[in-house]
Amino acid sequence: MSNQIVYQNYLKPLYEDIIWNKPENKNNAGKILIIGGSQDNFRNVSDIYNYCLKARAGTIKIVLPNTLQKNLFDPNLDQIFLASTKSGSFSSIGLAEMLDLANWSDITILAGNFSKSSETELLMQNFLNKCPSAICIVDDALEIATPVSNDLNEKKNRLLIGSFSQLQKALLKIYPEQILKVSRSIVEQLTSIEQIKNKLNLSIISYDLSNFIVISENKISLTKYPNLTNWKNMLAAFGSTYFIHNQETLFKGLTSAVADGLNVN
Repeated sequence: MSNQIVYQNYLKPLYEDIIWNKPENKNNAGKILIIGGSQDNFRNVSDIYNYCLKARAGTIKIVLPNTLQKNLFDPNLDQIFLASTKSGSFSSIGLAEMLDLANWSDITILAGNFSKSSETELLMQNFLNKCPSAICIVDDALEIATPVSNDLNEKKNRLLIGSFSQLQKALLKIYPEQILKVSRSIVEQLTSIEQIKNKLNLSIISYDLSNFIVISENKISLTKYPNLTNWKNMLAAFGSTYFIHNQETLFKGLTSAVADGLNVN
C-alpha cells in the first residue's frame, strides 16, 4: 500500500497544532453560506447549521426556498429566502442572488434536500459552474453535481462529502474507466482510490467499513470509528470550517476536521 496513506487515531489527532490554532474570535473564524432544503425536507440545513456552531464557525448565513419562510423564519438567524417553484424547491430566478451570497462567503455548503425538480437541478448546476469561490457538496446534492463533475474537478476549492456509492456515481463522469470500488474490503477500496487520487484536484471525505477516508492533495488518510450515523452533516460543517483556514494544507486540515468532529460530536 502507498506511503501516501496515513492512519489517524481520532483521540490522538495527527495534526493537533491545526486543531489548537483554530481562530477563537468569531469575527476571524470565516463566513459560511448554507444552501438547501425544499418544501418537503430541510433537515440537512438544520443539522449542518447546528454542527457549524459546534465547529466554532464564524458568520453563518442560511439560504432556503421562500416556501419555507412562513414556518421557519427566525429573527435570531441570518436567513435568506429565495424564490421557489410551485413544488416548493429553489427557482432558477434566484441564481444571481445565490452567486452574490457565495461571493460574500468563504465557503458555500450545498446541503441537499433539493427535491427532484428539474428546474432546481439546472439552477444548482449553473451555480456550480459559475461560482468561483469554495463549495462543499453534501449527500444527495452530489446527484445534482454529477452532470457537471468534469468542471468540478478543474477547481481545487471543491469538497465532496458522501457515501462511497454516492461518490462513485459523482466521479464516474470524470473517470469512467477507473471507478471507486464499493467493496467489503478496505484494501480493495484503497486500491481503487489510489488509481484516481492523482487525477483529483477536488477533495473528498467519505465513511465506510468503520473508516473515515480523506482524499486531498494526492494523499489519503484513514480514521477508524465504528457505527456512526449522520456523519455527512457533521463533516460538512467541520470540513468546511477547516477548509477555510487551511487552504495551503488542505489534506492536513480535512484530516484534522475528522478528528475534531468526532471528539466534539
